[in-house]
Amino acid sequence: MGLLNAAAEHCAGWLVAASWQLGLFVCLVDLSARLARSAPPRFLHGLWLLVLVKVFLPTSLTTPLGVGHWGITPLVYQATAQLAGPARLTSESTRFDGVADEGQPPLGVARIIPLPAFLILWAAGGLFFIAAVVWRYWRLVRTIDSGAAIDEGPVRVMLEQIAMELEVEPVPDLVSTRSITSALLFGIARPRIVLPG
Repeated sequence: MGLLNAAAEHCAGWLVAASWQLGLFVCLVDLSARLARSAPPRFLHGLWLLVLVKVFLPTSLTTPLGVGHWGITPLVYQATAQLAGPARLTSESTRFDGVADEGQPPLGVARIIPLPAFLILWAAGGLFFIAAVVWRYWRLVRTIDSGAAIDEGPVRVMLEQIAMELEVEPVPDLVSTRSITSALLFGIARPRIVLPG
C-alpha cells in the first residue's frame, strides 16, 4: 500500500507540473496568435503546432537555467509553506517539478484535497476534454457531409489540373458549405477540400 501511495504522489506531482506548464504555454501561444492576427496562416498554424509538440514533451521548466527554476520555484515554495502551516518545510522538501521528497505531498495538493480525489478530478477533466474534442469533430464531419459537392465548373477543373501537375492521386473531393468561414483540407483516407460558400 505504501508503494501505491508513493506512486500516486509521484503521478500527482507530475500531473500538476505538466498541466500548469501546458496551460501556461497555451496561454502564451494564444496571446501570440492574437497579437499576430495579420501574420500568414502558416505562421499561426506553426504556433499551434508548438502546443502539440509540448504535449508530448516532458516537463522541462525545471532545468537550472529555466525560468521555472529561478522564477517560479520560489513562488511555489512560498505557497506550499503557507499551506503547510506550522509544518517545517525546506527548499529541498518541495521541488518545482511537483514531486515531493521526504513524504511531502506534491505542491501542497494533498493538503487541499485528498490525493485520490485529486487524481479522480484530473481524470474527469481529461475525459471531459476528450469528449469535447470528439463532439466537435463529429459536428465538423456532419457539416462537411451536408455540404454541396462540386463536381464540375472552373474550380473543379483547376483542382484536377493542379492534382495532375503534382501527381496527386486520388484527386481530393471538393465540397462547399456556408457553415465555415475559411477553406480547409479534411480527411486522410478520403481527403476533401472544403470551401466556404
